[in-house]
Amino acid sequence: MIRQWINKIRKATLKRGFVCDCCNGELFDYPQTRICIECEEKLLYNDRHTCSACGRTSVTEGVCLICKQRPPAFIGVSPYVYIGETASVIVRIKNGNRRLSCALAERMVEKLMKQCAISSCDIVVLPIPMSERKQAIRGYNQALDLAEVVEERLQQAGYRVVLHTDVLIKRRETPQQKHLTLRERSANLQGVFHLAKRAILKDKTVLLVDDIMTTGATGDVCATLCKNAGAKEVYFLCAAAAPEKQPTLVR
Repeated sequence: MIRQWINKIRKATLKRGFVCDCCNGELFDYPQTRICIECEEKLLYNDRHTCSACGRTSVTEGVCLICKQRPPAFIGVSPYVYIGETASVIVRIKNGNRRLSCALAERMVEKLMKQCAISSCDIVVLPIPMSERKQAIRGYNQALDLAEVVEERLQQAGYRVVLHTDVLIKRRETPQQKHLTLRERSANLQGVFHLAKRAILKDKTVLLVDDIMTTGATGDVCATLCKNAGAKEVYFLCAAAAPEKQPTLVR
């Protein structure tokens, strides 16, 4: 009960404030501007060559090398590139800066509406879940924070959107995946996620929401589950995506 009240207060204060959500520097037109100019300049936008499948910044136009070898089950959308200082800023939503999720989610929606001709009705938003143990340790799921703002902003834009937190479930924790390849991550994720209430997704447009996409393995596994349940199309919407790696030159 106490946690629910704290969460209500936190959501209420997202709409009011006088400081940058990123650095707490003074702002006079909040919430029209949520991030100050100095912090904005640190964020690398995903507005160059973009893979038409996974949505990450790619080396050339069209489909990136990863997706040519293994097309994902989703259409990827991300406003920022997960690299360098941008990655340092984005990762703050994992480390307690929950206010930042509002500004990031707003950019996610802007990118989605600009990049994709999504259906105007019957959209289901599913945050990528955490295991119960990990969420209990952190105290919140940053993907859910982002998804709540995504739902609200799309509703304000006239879309019929419903957020579900009890449809996509993470059954168990996964070992550290930082140094695994896409294929290894995919194998590591088999059986980890489960779909409850599958009928909800029948003929719907599904938005999977997360903070970061690295290899896209998590999004692919979850999108495959959604499509097997009858989803019409699946988008993987995240704040930032790791760029395609430059090909290694053979000498």
